[in-house]
Amino acid sequence: MKFTKFAPIVLATALLVGCAATPQAGESVEPSTPASSSADAGAITSSSRVTSLDEALTFAATITADMSSAKYEVVNTSSKLLEFAPGEVSDAVFAEVQPELETIVADAKASVTRDELVTQIEALQGVVAQIETARA
Repeated sequence: MKFTKFAPIVLATALLVGCAATPQAGESVEPSTPASSSADAGAITSSSRVTSLDEALTFAATITADMSSAKYEVVNTSSKLLEFAPGEVSDAVFAEVQPELETIVADAKASVTRDELVTQIEALQGVVAQIETARA
């Protein structure tokens, strides 16, 4: 019975001592910068921020299987290319890449292994190369 009355007092004292021992941050302390300098340079870090064909092509080149959201990025970037390419490339080029992009979207959604995802990333980068070549 004595312990249940004594324990909260000891815990509260320890908490107050810990708080008092922690130095306060000065006003001149700035938040730490993000680890990635690409965010500072204005680079797109997610396919959800892509708003043009050029941005989609640039972002597609940055997708790797090591990204935590690689599957989402492949599906979303491929979809963005399907959305933006018709007005930016010739009808013949779009007719050539459209089925490839649709296949990439479907396969990436169904992929469950890293190897399958790597295959989809490589296919997406191949389509990106086709579009860039046609635009050059």
